[in-house]
Amino acid sequence: MWQYSRSRAARDEKTLNAQEARARAVVDGDTAPKSTRFVTVTAKGRRLDTASLERARMQARPSPPPPTRIHA
Repeated sequence: MWQYSRSRAARDEKTLNAQEARARAVVDGDTAPKSTRFVTVTAKGRRLDTASLERARMQARPSPPPPTRIHA
C-alpha cells in the first residue's frame, strides 16, 4: 500500500502512456519487438492487450478513501 500523491499519479499516467505508445508501435510494425508490455503475440500476429492496459491504469489510480463513521 502506498500513499497517494498527485505527482505519483502524474508519473504513472505518463509512464503508462509511453508504454501504450511503444506497444502500439510494435503492433503496427513500426518498431522491432523487444520485451514490450501490453503486446500479446499469437499465431495470427501481434495485438495490443487492452485488458492488461486497463488493469494497469486502474491500479495506478487511487481508490477512494473509506467512508468515515460519526458516532453520536
